[in-house]
Amino acid sequence: MVVSERGAVASSKQKAPERFELAGQILRCPFCAHDRFWRRKALLNTAGAEFMNLAWANRSAFCFVCDSCGHIQWFLPPKRRAR
Repeated sequence: MVVSERGAVASSKQKAPERFELAGQILRCPFCAHDRFWRRKALLNTAGAEFMNLAWANRSAFCFVCDSCGHIQWFLPPKRRAR
């Protein structure tokens, strides 16, 4: 599965761990070298937003969880990297 330029992944419901390609490279776990991952979206919470009950407005990142060892890799969507 390829992660698009907008950071969205082609399928929305994942029923099994999958292989992912990022920037033309097959994603591999840096810990165990496995190539199957579960994709998750996570908020990048800030203290100010939490204090004001605005955590939902924080930026988000994509997390890829290794199916073999559980190591988590985080990636910002391309549009949000420059901020």
